[in-house]
This record gives sequence, structure tokens and C-alpha cells, in this order.
Amino acid sequence: MLDANEFDKIIYQKQIGIVGVNQVMWNQVVKKSTNMVNAAGWVHEHSGADFHDLEIMEYKENVKEKLLPYLNNHKNILEIGCGSGLLMYELAPYTKHYTGIDFSKEVIRNNLKYIEQKCISNITVKQLSAHEIEFLGENKYDIIIINSVIQYFPCMEYLEKVWKSIITVMKNIGIIFIGDIRDKGKQYEYYMSLIGDGEVLPDEIEYFIEEKMANENELFVYKNYFKHLKKEEYVINVEITDKVGSIENELTKYRYDAMIHVEKKDTLMKLINRDFI
Repeated sequence: MLDANEFDKIIYQKQIGIVGVNQVMWNQVVKKSTNMVNAAGWVHEHSGADFHDLEIMEYKENVKEKLLPYLNNHKNILEIGCGSGLLMYELAPYTKHYTGIDFSKEVIRNNLKYIEQKCISNITVKQLSAHEIEFLGENKYDIIIINSVIQYFPCMEYLEKVWKSIITVMKNIGIIFIGDIRDKGKQYEYYMSLIGDGEVLPDEIEYFIEEKMANENELFVYKNYFKHLKKEEYVINVEITDKVGSIENELTKYRYDAMIHVEKKDTLMKLINRDFI
């Protein structure tokens, strides 16, 4: 009979295994990409076409508009899942130092080439998965960005583990920006939007939705999950916002952002450190 700790360890190893499978997949996506957009996987699910330039511009501006008031040349930033650098190269000029991590070696290789070519001095990139960020060291970052990433987490339990690691590497006062979250409250509506005229018979719609739900491999999260974080001792405020943009697409209609303001306390850090031992 397994005890609780052994069971948790087995479940966690399965989660990491799924992350490893995703890592192989993304290496192949990046190798086959022809630009920064499809290297980041920005493809419309409805049509299979790349997001066009204006959509990508609005995607970047949404994050920039929300974070710029908190950025200055004294702030150290960590982006978990920096991808091809769409946000990293946009925000880094406003910071002291910007660290981008990604689990794809191809992504990191491409970014290192670009950083060297452009002689960028305040960006560091490392190949790490989200659950490995504690290796970066404790109390280092003022702002941590996870944008359009958690949908690729294998489950909510993995998100919880990453969350603990994030608190460890943050400075005592900081911000966590989790962006482009797939809204669990709109998941049904999103699947309905995928049905084209005449593609699914009326009496088959519920079966279509059930099948999509059963086969979904991306993580959808209710807004209330983040709202409930206000109950945590170290969270002083949570802002849930819709995506900013003039173009109506699957991002602006079915996704949202969460900005979490954190103020750590010594007692909390002792508890977290105890959990990691």
C-alpha cells in the first residue's frame, strides 16, 4: 500500500513525463517554423492559418499596457515560457534585467543567436521547465510573467507545484502576471464556435462537445481559481482582466489575464521551505 508521499511522487513523475512529451513536440514545431509567429505556435484553431501581424501586435500590446506601469530600470523580470521572444524583446528595454526560460532547446538556441546578433546585454535565456525554476535562486525577481503557457501544463496539480516555486524565486514584494488563460467558464461556448455551418447535425452537437471535452489536451482554468488566491496570506490583490484588443478572435473572446500582487512574509517562506525539504 502506497503512503500519501509515495503516491504524490508517482503522480508528479507522470506530470513531468507529460511535460517531456510536450518538450519534444515544441522542438519539432520550432525546427519547422519560418518566423517568430509560427515558432510560438500562433495558429488559428478555426482555420489553421497563422495569426496575422495586427493580431500579434495587439497580443503584445495587451501585456505591455498592463505591465508597463510596473516596469523600470531597477526591475528584474522572469518570463516562464519565453518562446520565440515576442514579449521578451518588447519588454526587456524597460527593465534592468530580463530572464527568459523555456523547455525547448531549439527555442533557446534561436534566442541566443538573436541576442548575440543584436548585442542585447540585459537578457539571459536558459533551458528550464516551469517546475525547475527554483534552480534560478531565491528572492531574485520583481515580476514573473507566464503568458500563454499554462494551457500546456498537464493538470492543475502541476500548476500548484509551479506556483510554490514562483513564490520562492520572487522578491518579497512583486507581481505575477499570468496571461492568455483559457477560460473554463467559456469552454463550452468556445467549442460551439468551432462548429461551421452544416458541419455538425443539430442532434449531434452535444456529442461533438462531449468528445471535444474528453479529448482536450490543454488546460482551461476558471477565473474563480485566481480570485480565491486572495485568501492566501501572501497575496494582497488579484486583478482579472479581459484581453485588450480591437480584433475579435479566440484570444479576445475566450481568454483572460490575471495579475497577482504578492507580499511575502517570513512565516510563509518558512512554511514553503519546509514543504520543499
